[in-house]
Amino acid sequence: MEGYSDPSSVIGAELGFRYYAAYYIFAYLGVGAVVHHQEYSKREFWNMTMELPILVGGHYPVHERIHLHGALGPAVLMIPGSYWDHPNQGLPDFEGKSSVGFQARLGADFYATENLAFGLEMVYRNESVEVTEKDGAKVIVGGKYVDGYEMDFSGIGLTVGIHFAF
Repeated sequence: MEGYSDPSSVIGAELGFRYYAAYYIFAYLGVGAVVHHQEYSKREFWNMTMELPILVGGHYPVHERIHLHGALGPAVLMIPGSYWDHPNQGLPDFEGKSSVGFQARLGADFYATENLAFGLEMVYRNESVEVTEKDGAKVIVGGKYVDGYEMDFSGIGLTVGIHFAF
């Protein structure tokens, strides 16, 4: 797409369940929302999707209060949508079908107490989904008719978390 720019930032929120198993095995199942803001020919739009990462990896306690972990696996993208700001033209909404991406995480948790930890993770995402205009119409953007495009949530980022252990 002419005039398209990559997102400058991606934000998200996630609720996840971790399992530290014997033999240093680590499993993670989460559900979260990922949002990013982009611009196209001086118009703004927001891309959003729900993601369900299903990751398996390993963990290692380097100290009784510090645990390192790494995991990778598929991430199911659900209910993707894009919301455009078109002055005097209404707000065309784009929607897509579910797809599967990939995630890898590497992080550390600091246990302040036996049941409360603070974590920092580096997350790599390779996730994208195709969206089309929800009413099936084509929309004029930058002098061209557009009926859909690819939303890309790929990249490397940092997450900060609070973990409760039971």
